[in-house]
Amino acid sequence: MVERLSSRRIVVVDFDGTLIDGNSLHIYIRLALRRVGFIKRVRIILWLILRKLHLVSHKQMKFAVLSIIPQSESLRKDFVNAIERTKNGVVARIIEKYRSSGADIILATAAADFYIPWVWDGDYVATRLGDNPTKEECRAEEKVVAVRRYMRPDDVLEAVITDHIDDLPLLLVGARNNILVNPSDMLIRELVAHGVSWHDAREFAQSDIV
Repeated sequence: MVERLSSRRIVVVDFDGTLIDGNSLHIYIRLALRRVGFIKRVRIILWLILRKLHLVSHKQMKFAVLSIIPQSESLRKDFVNAIERTKNGVVARIIEKYRSSGADIILATAAADFYIPWVWDGDYVATRLGDNPTKEECRAEEKVVAVRRYMRPDDVLEAVITDHIDDLPLLLVGARNNILVNPSDMLIRELVAHGVSWHDAREFAQSDIV
């Protein structure tokens, strides 16, 4: 007889702009520019200029720049410290509320997969830097696919916590609670248009909902 796995309550948390007040890629590149040699610094800056001029996509720039930057222990330590300083305390409290109630937390981000374990202790889905020939980012519909792949058939999507309109497809899946961090007017309009309710993160953190 096959043992039936019990269902889990899954809380999905975005990273950039949600769990942290900032953009992890920007932080990583800024710290890396202080360490790389002249040639690599020029190559990185050229990619950033091309992106600024809209001559390349964000995805092209990201994969190219991250392939230039050599990883090092000093860069890792500085990155971890920088991310820690940008942690959003409100979102951290919401995560702890859910975790204490027995929910499973998954970080779902378009950020690069290699540095997420440096700053997150738990399950996650992220943009794969290796073994990703099509260079798909874990955002929008791709993030929904990644989260569904993570979830078991009987799992319940308890909450989605995000700040970004890129996560609209995830917000439309039907979580019990959609929790927004400093949402844009555009995101709110889209949710209203789709008849989807949501909570402000600051109010949710102080409520008894869980």
